[in-house]
Order: sequence, then C-alpha cells, then structure tokens
Amino acid sequence: MSDHTRAQFEAAVVERMKESGFLEIEIRTECLVRCDEGYEDEVINAGWHYWNAALAVAAAPPAEGGRDYQARVAKAHHALFHDDPTDVEERLARFFEEAVETCQALGMNFADAHKLVNYTYDRPVGEPAKEIGAAMLTLASLCVVAGYDLMECAEADLEKLQRPETIARIRAKRTTRHGRGPLPGFDPNAGQKPCGIADPSSRDCPNMKEVGGGMDGERYRCAVCGKSYYLDYEEMK
Repeated sequence: MSDHTRAQFEAAVVERMKESGFLEIEIRTECLVRCDEGYEDEVINAGWHYWNAALAVAAAPPAEGGRDYQARVAKAHHALFHDDPTDVEERLARFFEEAVETCQALGMNFADAHKLVNYTYDRPVGEPAKEIGAAMLTLASLCVVAGYDLMECAEADLEKLQRPETIARIRAKRTTRHGRGPLPGFDPNAGQKPCGIADPSSRDCPNMKEVGGGMDGERYRCAVCGKSYYLDYEEMK
C-alpha cells in the first residue's frame, strides 16, 4: 500500500481516538507504532488489515450488472410503489431494520446494539453522502472478513424482490401497515372503510366491536371511525 493510503488510515485513527479524549501525540506514539507492513498494537493492526481489504474490494471491477444495480432497484420500485409511494422516512426504517438484522444474524447481541445506538446519537449528525459511503464501505469490509460475496447477496435479494409473489406480498403488507411509523407489520383495521352511517349499530356496521357494558346493556364502538352506541336492555323489552 502507498504512503498516502497509510497516512489516510492513520489520520482516520487519530480522528476517531481524539473523540474519546486521547491526545494526538499519545495516539501516534503509543497506538500507531509501525511494525513491518503493519502496527505493533493488535487492534490497530487488525483495523489496518480491514482497511486494506475494503480498499481492495472498492477498487475491484464491479460484478456483472453491479454498475447499474441502483438503477434496477429504482425500476423495481415502480411495481411496488407506483400507486402507494414510499418516502425517505419509510426507506430509513426498512434500511435500519435490515442493518440490525444483519448484525443480529452475524452474532451481535442486544446490549451491544443498544450501546452503539446510544453512542451514535450522542455524536454530531453526519453528512448524508459521507455516511452512505461509509455504510457501503464498512458493509463491503464486513463481507470480506465474514466470507460473503456482497454483490451475490444483493443480486439474489433483488431477484427475489421482482418475483410476482413477492410483489403481491409486499403490496398487501403495505396496505395494512401501521401508518407511516417505523415498525413493520399489520394493522388489523387498515384497509377497512367506515360504514358512513350517521347512527350505526352492530346490525348495520361491519366494523362494530363490543368494548364494554354492564348489567343494563352493552357498549359498542366502530373500530374504524370511532362512533359508538349503547345497546340498552330495557329498550329491547
């Protein structure tokens, strides 16, 4: 590796460790002591290895079809979202979910995940383009060390995404999602329409559900629009 590459790595190490309160002179004299092609400090030396491995992946020619991967994802968006548009908020939630699931699948525990969330949100907000680049770089580095082909995994998921049965499942799931909040899943009331009846009862509103009552009657409420009525036993006599 070139002296420029090593200088970039050392500058990144200094920047990160200074955030933890170390002085640059301490970092360079205690942590960045060079040894042959690496460093005496085992943690720094491992980081240097991962850094070079990630640079090698980034410099390699893209896999067939990899260059236009984002364009093909954008094309797949049309089948999924053309009549129910997605947005940055929803994509952020799904990206975060998949990133967490990846970490979980490779062994990260709940406590460490929460520590990293707290650590990240205690720091200044980053610039999106820089953070996206760092996310891709560190994912590629993770794949190098964990033994996975990044583009092979990505292509397999895109192929699955474009299957008719997958499109139908995702579209159905989005019609019953929990509004625009971060959590995926189903809302049993989503997709239901209010009956439109000014004074509904359980006989003419399909969304009425019993919510209480007592010795004298029963209370019902529409699960969609919230209108309610009281069934009085005395009036039924």
